[in-house]
Amino acid sequence: LTFNELWRVQLNSANTHTMGRPVASEHNKQLGLCFARAVTEPSEDASAVIARSGSQSTFAALAECCPRCIREASSAKGRKGLTVIEFNKTLEQHGFQKVRDRRADTAGTTRDEDEKSVAGAGLCLFRFRKWREASTDALKWDLYK
Repeated sequence: LTFNELWRVQLNSANTHTMGRPVASEHNKQLGLCFARAVTEPSEDASAVIARSGSQSTFAALAECCPRCIREASSAKGRKGLTVIEFNKTLEQHGFQKVRDRRADTAGTTRDEDEKSVAGAGLCLFRFRKWREASTDALKWDLYK
C-alpha cells in the first residue's frame, strides 16, 4: 500500500469511531418532506408564503405531530433527528422556494413574549406555498390521505 492509501484507510477508520456532528437520517428527512407536502400546497400567488421558522412554520407543525423525528437541542437523544436548518435545506432541495422579506409590516411578524422581533434581520419564508384548507370534511379527508 502507498502512503496515500494508508492515510485514506486511517481517515476512514477514524471517522467511523468518532462521534462527530449529528446528522439527520434520510428517513427523517423524507418524513419531513412528505409532511410538508401533505400540509402545504403550491400556489401561483407570489404573496402566498409560509414561515421557515418560528411557531407558525412547517417545522413547528412537524415537531408537534412527530416529535420523535426532531433532534432535541439540549441532549444527545435523537442524534438522527431533524433540526430546523436540515429540514429547511431538505425542502429547498425539493422545490420549496426561499425568500427573505425585510419589511417591518410583513404578515406573520407578530411579536410574542418568547420570540424575538423578526423585522430587523428579515423574515425567511417559503413563497408560492400555502397551508392546505381543512374547513370541510372533504378537505379534512384529503389531509388524512
